[in-house]
Amino acid sequence: MLIEYSLDKDDYRILNTFERGSMVLAELLIKENCPWLNKELRDLELPKECVFVSILREDQIIYPRGNTQILFKDK
Repeated sequence: MLIEYSLDKDDYRILNTFERGSMVLAELLIKENCPWLNKELRDLELPKECVFVSILREDQIIYPRGNTQILFKDK
């Protein structure tokens, strides 16, 4: 399962690609209809290569762990 298939195209944007496109840095906006809303990272079905680098919540930067919950308007 790829992240692109889990989210609407309007909810994320590709910021950069690395290693000739095999690695992608993306920014996601969590909206009301996002399937990840109010879930903890450890409960998401993601490829094992997927890494959340940070979450921007209002003006706070969060370095997420497995128990970090994804909230409305997180980036």
